Amino acid sequence: MKKNLLKITSICALAFALPAHAALIGAVDRDYGNTADKYTPSSVLANGSCDSAHSNWLSITNADSCGRFYDEFNFSHMLYDSIDSFSLTITFSHSNNSFMGFIPTEFWNLRPASSASNGGATGPSIGRVGSGITTRTFNFDNTMDMFNDIVANQSFFLWMAHEGFGQQNFRLYSASLAVNGIEAAAPTAVPTPAGIGLLGLGLALLGFSRRKTKK
Repeated sequence: MKKNLLKITSICALAFALPAHAALIGAVDRDYGNTADKYTPSSVLANGSCDSAHSNWLSITNADSCGRFYDEFNFSHMLYDSIDSFSLTITFSHSNNSFMGFIPTEFWNLRPASSASNGGATGPSIGRVGSGITTRTFNFDNTMDMFNDIVANQSFFLWMAHEGFGQQNFRLYSASLAVNGIEAAAPTAVPTPAGIGLLGLGLALLGFSRRKTKK
């Protein structure tokens, strides 16, 4: 009897204490431009910036005399126990300038940072595309530079690094940062339908076991 009761109790406890799994915690979305429904980063509006905002895109420019482009994706409002990775999706075009029409001169890379002044090593290339609008997703985990600093500061700063020569630019239409990890537990636990069902099954098995013991 005691053994049966212990098994049933374990089943019911498992129903209310299932382990959490890494999943999407939340996302911060940007649609860039200079109209009322668009977003213009503060770095584009700052003195010394060579970047410019248009109706539904930003012109990101590289030049020694220009201020750096950056955009902050703050996730301090999200409730989480831990963060495992970030996924950054950007939509862009015009990143394939060349010299004399065939020598590539434009190589833009993502450079994740923890602030407007603290960035790690240059990250992946966004790719060289023409006038056609392209969307690509890049994943970052704890193997990347700045990961721990970004999590601690609760802000992912997007920098753009240019490795070509001459003054170049490309168009950035949108960006979305997905934060992945383990969500924080709710303040008060509410039994789920599945948990209630398992609890009922456990009680039924307990009653059946008691009747069998009496016989």
